[in-house]
Amino acid sequence: MLYAMRVFGAACLAAAVAVAVPARAQAPVTSLTVAVVDLTYIAQNAAAAKAVRAQVDKEEAGYRTDFNKRNNELRSAYQELQGQMGLLGPDAQRDRRVAFEQRAADFEREVDFRKRDVQNRANNAMKKVEDALKSVLLDLAAERKLSLILHKEAAPFYNSDMDLTDEAMKRLNAKLPTVKLDAPGPVPKAQAPKPQPAPKGK
Repeated sequence: MLYAMRVFGAACLAAAVAVAVPARAQAPVTSLTVAVVDLTYIAQNAAAAKAVRAQVDKEEAGYRTDFNKRNNELRSAYQELQGQMGLLGPDAQRDRRVAFEQRAADFEREVDFRKRDVQNRANNAMKKVEDALKSVLLDLAAERKLSLILHKEAAPFYNSDMDLTDEAMKRLNAKLPTVKLDAPGPVPKAQAPKPQPAPKGK
């Protein structure tokens, strides 16, 4: 989830700076009117962002419980298989070994997919928060006739009346109080091995 938070801050900064300026580009600018917003604070404390993190944390906790249980089952199955190998014929040994390796590979593929799927859905949800904040900042820029909105960290010196963080947060929470994660995607099936071409005759 930390990755999604970093993307959120960077994307909103780019949107706020790049989009707010052209809104006043048609009229001659005689003075520069600047405001600052703490994007990091908003990313951590906005109601919708908190809702996204809570859903991700809950989903990941459920996966961890399930995966730990199934991983232990795989360990037990492997130990059982090792103990039975001496009692099986060559063909049975091969079949049991192949079946176990397939089971382990399917499990590993599911774990990897779930990690990517959760992250992608979290990023999609945070994109909605980004878009809502961008809209809020554009409204503030138009209302207050701002030439530029800067990330607070990029402005080491400023007057307190230039800080629109609280107002932006208030409007964002009203505009987008929560965001629901998309449903988890299905685990893709393993690709069948490609058939080997028949050897060419001499």
